[in-house]
Amino acid sequence: MTLLKALDSRIRFPSTLALSGGGGKTTALFALARELAARGARVLVTTTTRIRDPRGEGRRIDGFLEVPDPAGALPGDPSGLLPSGGGAGSGDAAGGKGPPGRGSVSVLCAGVEDGKLVGVGAGIFPALAASGRWDAILAEADGARMRPVKAPAPYEPVWPVGVSVALGVIGLDCLGRPLDNRVAHRPELLGARVGLEPGGPIELGHLLLLARNPEGLFRGAPMEARRILVLNKADLRPDLDPGTLAAEAAAGLAGLGSAAPTGPQESPSARIDPGLPAGIDLVLVCSLADPDPERRVRAARAVFGDGPGGVY
Repeated sequence: MTLLKALDSRIRFPSTLALSGGGGKTTALFALARELAARGARVLVTTTTRIRDPRGEGRRIDGFLEVPDPAGALPGDPSGLLPSGGGAGSGDAAGGKGPPGRGSVSVLCAGVEDGKLVGVGAGIFPALAASGRWDAILAEADGARMRPVKAPAPYEPVWPVGVSVALGVIGLDCLGRPLDNRVAHRPELLGARVGLEPGGPIELGHLLLLARNPEGLFRGAPMEARRILVLNKADLRPDLDPGTLAAEAAAGLAGLGSAAPTGPQESPSARIDPGLPAGIDLVLVCSLADPDPERRVRAARAVFGDGPGGVY
């Protein structure tokens, strides 16, 4: 199943979506962007932090917008950000001149430094949405230094104002590996938040605690934003059954509340305030680097109530 199909019931367009965590966020960002464009959507991809320049990674984009002061270009004059005068699809990778065409992916940044895009401010997103130029705005909200799992610092993720869907991404290649800086970004914070000593094996229960901890994967996400846990890189773990994994994760999240563990002695499977809602309403087990869009979501499971479920 495609990532977009798995998210369909959670998205109302126009919409702003943002991704946090590790384990393939940028791959997920552009995979979803191309799936949306294939449906005819005008998609804007950006970041509130820094991401590698997609032009140097062979990613297909239709417009590149480098605007040092995007917030200053927007008020009262959206054409200050995207010059008018072009036709559908007239944006180009060199400069992005002209309005975005149907079925296009444009990238916005405030600059390029050392091969990375400089992000835009979180407060610009309502104006981007109000400009009416894009059907979907996708943003990467933090960095993980290429690690499959991370714990956020106090200043991240930087969620876009008005974000409606928050996707927390974790790479399944961290499971069973010892907690250290080879597998985790900020392992000391991760251990403290899920009750795991340095060098201890990372288990599914730890990942669920990271997803539910108020200082974890979805730290600072708006209450109204839908939260979706994306367990990525299933292709690297053929020993794990996607359907079983999705079901176990959804069941585990349904039994977790919002409080954080108090220290390393906390069991990763412990129920924390089980009377509270889990806050995450969907678990996806994915292989988002798969070139076949129909194989990107291997299993989906709703945490509460009705929703997509099954193995694909």
